[in-house]
Amino acid sequence: MLLLLIACDPLGPGVGVPPDWRPPIGQGELRLERDTVDFGSLSVLTDDPVSRTVMVTNTGNAELDISGLSWLIGDTDAFSVDAPALVTLQPEQTTPITLTFAPPAHGEFEAALFPNGQRILRMLGTATAPQVSVKVQEDDLGVVPVGCEAETSVVVENVGSELLILHDVHLEGTPDHTLEGAPAVLEPGELSVLSLGLLPATPGAAAARVVVDSNDPAGERGVQVDALATSAGSVTEDFIWLPPSEADVLFVLDGQTAGTGLLDEAQLYAEVLFERLNTGNVDWRISAVDGQDCHATFDPWLDSGVYSPTQAGPALGLALTGGGDRSDLLNLAVEALDDAATGGCLEGFRRPEAQLHVVLVGHRPDGSSMGLQDLQTFSESVLVSAIVGEGSNGCALAGGPIEAAEASGGLVADLCAGDWDTVYESVAELSWGNGEHGQALKLDRPPAVNTLEVEAEGKTLTAWRWEEERLWLDGDAEQLELFDSVSVSYEIAQSCE
Repeated sequence: MLLLLIACDPLGPGVGVPPDWRPPIGQGELRLERDTVDFGSLSVLTDDPVSRTVMVTNTGNAELDISGLSWLIGDTDAFSVDAPALVTLQPEQTTPITLTFAPPAHGEFEAALFPNGQRILRMLGTATAPQVSVKVQEDDLGVVPVGCEAETSVVVENVGSELLILHDVHLEGTPDHTLEGAPAVLEPGELSVLSLGLLPATPGAAAARVVVDSNDPAGERGVQVDALATSAGSVTEDFIWLPPSEADVLFVLDGQTAGTGLLDEAQLYAEVLFERLNTGNVDWRISAVDGQDCHATFDPWLDSGVYSPTQAGPALGLALTGGGDRSDLLNLAVEALDDAATGGCLEGFRRPEAQLHVVLVGHRPDGSSMGLQDLQTFSESVLVSAIVGEGSNGCALAGGPIEAAEASGGLVADLCAGDWDTVYESVAELSWGNGEHGQALKLDRPPAVNTLEVEAEGKTLTAWRWEEERLWLDGDAEQLELFDSVSVSYEIAQSCE
């Protein structure tokens, strides 16, 4: 809207003019070459600004001072004029003024000049351009519990007259927001509805701004969405990394060893083995074989799902008093494991994912033709321990089992030393494995899952998932070691209804 202010005789006498003042003989007269300049239509993106010249003339018979030729009213961001603030013209003198139309955006524009308040010089122009409009269905999502999701719609529309190219549509603000569905281009009049989601992980103000960067000459445009996230409380729980593991432990005995009295303490301390396995959270199976066959004094194998340590200890102790007469322990181990795979009393003993620990016990030299590589056909990570005579206290050197134990990283212990409580603890701890298996952590409170943070020994862990109301942690991926301290922090889940 243009407001026309007309001042009578704007440059004539005013306050303080002497009472005997008289205007000069004659009078200046302002004339404009035209009273309207229509620049037509141009594209903001592809066309250059357009200039037009208008002649301003003094058609009177006296000097004429003209003001207002530089004072634009209206859409001053689209029009400009090069005239000075005051122009003085002699009678019949003419001067040009240049008007320029350089629109900033799509639309229709209008402005005007009012020289001396006596004339109106109107300027009109139309600009074509893409123009992006960003609106949100709800600009305040209200109170949203941590761990709960709130959604609203964002409408991006091309309200301009040329193709709108969207270079980038992104979010600024808290990281708890997501934005989906942004298009690449929009024709004039076309719109796209985007989905804005909020899943807060921390309490407090949760504001996000949707920003659209496009070829709209006006630049970036955006809209803000506010929310307030509330919490039912924060929890931190500490765990020890001790994942459940499976271990199949096979004792292979030189049957003559029992007759020497070297296994007397082995029978007494057998319960130590099972207690220590339970400490390591091991699902164990243990069996014993000698040159005769599987031992018939107990089930084909002792199973942690059936036996307690107090039950399994005496049973294994009885098995250590076998009566076979073979000292080729490595051959005997291969035969027993092959038997477990093809039938016989050990059928079903071996579990594919369980660690295989073969414990060779004997006081005579081992004359086996087989070795560690033959055992590795049953498990690539087979572990061999050798509890054998090492040449002290009347025991003969038994070299083959020692070599297999050293090559596989197992235990080498002197059978003649009789330190069976320590031996059993070492056998059990080797059977724990290395903690590279997964462990399911049961939390005390229901967590807002998106707020879960897991750390171990000062390092943030990422190889975990929430499933079946448990936090499943992959110790292999995280390179965790047994008994590492694991910390789980989270916000307590709230009702999202």
